[in-house]
Amino acid sequence: MNYLKRTFVLLLGLAFIYSCKEESAITKKEEALQWFKGNLHTHSYWSDGDEFPEVIMEWY
Repeated sequence: MNYLKRTFVLLLGLAFIYSCKEESAITKKEEALQWFKGNLHTHSYWSDGDEFPEVIMEWY
């Protein structure tokens, strides 16, 4: 049982140390992305909204 505890603590420690890296490949990849503000779905006077489509486009 003592062997099992030591192995568990060792693996837990290694997992903690491994997770404390400076930067991961995912972080570097996300920094290279360009984000845009927008709306996938909106309502204008032509449906049940409260503004013209041109005005809604200017918001974004």
